[in-house]
Amino acid sequence: MDKTSLSGLDNFYLQVEKAWKLKTLSSVWIFDERLDSGLVHQTLDWLCDTYPQYASVPAHGSMFHTASWTRPIGWQPKMNVEHYRLKTPTREALEEYIADKIARPFIYSKPLWELHAISGLEDERIAFLWKAHCCLGDVQHVLDQLLQNNSSSKQQRQSNNSTLPFSGSSSSSPLISLPIPNHLWALFPFWLQGVTMNIWHVLCWVYRLWITAVHDMWILLYCLFTPRSIHRDFYYKGQQTASKQVAWSSSIRYKDIRTVNYFLSGERTSSSAMDIIIMVISRCIKGYLDDLNIRHDDYLRLFVPMDVTTSHHKSKSRVSGTSGSWGWFSIKDDLSTHQQLQQIRSQMEALQSSPLSFQNVLVHLLKYLPGFLLPFQSTLERMSDIPHGIIVDYVDTTAVDAKGKPSSPLEFGGNVISELRMIPPQLGKGSLAIGLSCFQGNVSIAVLADNNPRYPRLSHSICERFPHEFQQLMRQVSMTASRPTSSFGSHEE
Repeated sequence: MDKTSLSGLDNFYLQVEKAWKLKTLSSVWIFDERLDSGLVHQTLDWLCDTYPQYASVPAHGSMFHTASWTRPIGWQPKMNVEHYRLKTPTREALEEYIADKIARPFIYSKPLWELHAISGLEDERIAFLWKAHCCLGDVQHVLDQLLQNNSSSKQQRQSNNSTLPFSGSSSSSPLISLPIPNHLWALFPFWLQGVTMNIWHVLCWVYRLWITAVHDMWILLYCLFTPRSIHRDFYYKGQQTASKQVAWSSSIRYKDIRTVNYFLSGERTSSSAMDIIIMVISRCIKGYLDDLNIRHDDYLRLFVPMDVTTSHHKSKSRVSGTSGSWGWFSIKDDLSTHQQLQQIRSQMEALQSSPLSFQNVLVHLLKYLPGFLLPFQSTLERMSDIPHGIIVDYVDTTAVDAKGKPSSPLEFGGNVISELRMIPPQLGKGSLAIGLSCFQGNVSIAVLADNNPRYPRLSHSICERFPHEFQQLMRQVSMTASRPTSSFGSHEE
């Protein structure tokens, strides 16, 4: 087979894409100063030389033949760069422009990526929109390499790649905290503590197998039998709208997330920072639906890529958004904070242990049987409508000093990136595409959603709630820990 043919996952993204549901991963970068256009084009030339698919288009594909990467005649990287100046220097105008561009399909006679240079922001700041089709391979890894295309950043990244903020909790820690108070635990002899912990680890291992089996059973039932998708929150009747809305939140400090995680998780068991973020996002979604009095679901079904749940978060084999499954995250009214965190952690453990990975099937089947999914388009549409949304993250591992300043910041076009947002593709009709960014010690989210009148300002409302819900969680933790609330804070941008 031709060495330049598309992989199974590339074929998958091309086949499931619709005009109203594009499979595009986007990122927004904001700069305080203008960029050197010569360096920008030089970086794009490096990109196309290093990753040939970024200088090619998929062609000659059919039901029985896998498409191959073919370089268009006369094409140059600068042809995929667009310039635009905002009419009003506001973040809302920038979000509206980005939503419009994300909703527009690629021109398939050119390589499936675009770079939009946007001027006219407040204080003469500059924004760039990077937009790439998921069929280009591991788009997130390429984006990471694009932004790390300088020797100092690469060296800094390699030295910090061993400690990742959103990696899963250690497998050596028990899933459930040992129900013995600390003052009684201290009275146990050393040998008795060891025996007790070994027994508890075995019980937790059995419990992990149980929750994984239940989780996978529900997934199979949802896939095999038609669910009542029309009653899912954010779902609506009729054709999915091609018009989208995009918004992003203010940032919260990652060290505050770690503090909240420490006090909520306890000493003998640990959740990950991702568990805390999912809890905050769940509360934002619940609050939006409750305010409109239209919430029907007690559980959010969110698709979580496997790389988010494991410590192999930045491995080179990472394929974001495909090797994963969805979890059920409770948004019941009578759930306490500790109960909600425990339920989220159980779901994340089930996702990590689940053998139901979509990547295993897609890689082997679609590589050699490119038309395998075509007869099952209606089934795929139904399955993609099951989750309420997807969460994809970007983690910048550049070191940050005590004052919150990066020691080796990300650069592009000769200037430092001051803000970064990640916007993943949607799964189904009415679903939320949530991009989680951990950048320079600050965490924020960006949300892409359908622009449907039944759910007004959906993306903006969730993003506006994000820092406030976290502040409320911090106040609760500070009261429990008898610490002043002023020791925490959000970083408004």
